[in-house]
Amino acid sequence: PCNTSRDEAKSMVENLEHQDSIDRIIVYSQNNDAGLAYKEAFNQYYKGTIDYWYLYETDNNNIRNIVPITELKNEDCIVVLGFVPTMGTIIKTIKEYGYQGNIISNPGFNTPSVLNVAGNAANGVKYLDYNFPYETDVHKQREAICKKDFNISFSALSYMSLTAIKLIDRAINEIGNNYPIAVGDFLSQKDVYYKVDGAEFYTDGFGGIVPSLVLKEYNVSH
Repeated sequence: PCNTSRDEAKSMVENLEHQDSIDRIIVYSQNNDAGLAYKEAFNQYYKGTIDYWYLYETDNNNIRNIVPITELKNEDCIVVLGFVPTMGTIIKTIKEYGYQGNIISNPGFNTPSVLNVAGNAANGVKYLDYNFPYETDVHKQREAICKKDFNISFSALSYMSLTAIKLIDRAINEIGNNYPIAVGDFLSQKDVYYKVDGAEFYTDGFGGIVPSLVLKEYNVSH
């Protein structure tokens, strides 16, 4: 039960297209399979203009070489994609150059390592997040246990891992056996909607079970 780069890109494009003032963008994505999948999906779905698409490495020393200020000034939006602390460096550098426009990111932005590197520059960044019911009593109880026993938060990855266990258990009960192929076939059916502990998931027709995504704006006071 996890999203892919294509799922994120499609959701991000839909959000971009709902904002009338955004027609030209620059994109920074990690130079790996996920980054290339983002690029392919944006080229397929985005109807605006992508002026530059930079594939970055995780070496922070080279960030300033791929964030040229002359190419940032007139952009409606800068998109930063990935799951590594380098994203925080890119966002911080963009802000230091004086860019004051829209910055949008994927769920990888809302991780402690990225936010710690970005610092105050994270303020105002719009990012996709999993549409999980974080305010429910069940989630707060899990969060309290994790904080007390392990000194960590009950993260989105933890939420998806627990969801996977519950969906497998549901499949075994439905089909009456625990054969992996049978369980996989059951969970891979097309156009199925699941609700697990208040979180919504749907099957994408390619074997994936995808959580709903929403666009949020980060505030440093979090």
